[in-house]
Amino acid sequence: MPVIWEPYLEIPNIASDADIRQVEEVLGVRFPADYRAVLQAHQGQMPEPSDFKVGRGNDVLSCLLHATPSVRDNQYHLLSGYEIIRDYLPPTVFPIAETPGGNKICLDYRTSSDAPVIIHWNHELDEDQAITLLAPSFTDFLAKLYDLDHSV
Repeated sequence: MPVIWEPYLEIPNIASDADIRQVEEVLGVRFPADYRAVLQAHQGQMPEPSDFKVGRGNDVLSCLLHATPSVRDNQYHLLSGYEIIRDYLPPTVFPIAETPGGNKICLDYRTSSDAPVIIHWNHELDEDQAITLLAPSFTDFLAKLYDLDHSV
């Protein structure tokens, strides 16, 4: 099922290359091409379908974080979102999306600086239980999204 992106935040949908590079420089990483392309076209938006499996349960991707520096002071900016929770995350794990309950979908560079995996970080669990692998790439993660109301 193709992903359709809908407005969520009142910011420009399109992230510029310069805005994305600035975030990458601060974090000290290079975003994977698949995530970068979606961020550039759909920052601050929500996907439909938006549900995904986490372990035995499910969660919802409510908002793709954004790179627009003029609204950096909100929790939905890539850098602001990271600054709020960085003390609770392992090094080289960076939030890229929000769930309704405050959990994060993150790029995890711990095993590869070129090909980060996608993980779910649950803010209510202890550090050793908070991270669940979702997919080997952002494209693979998006392919796993489904509509809970219409799933079998």
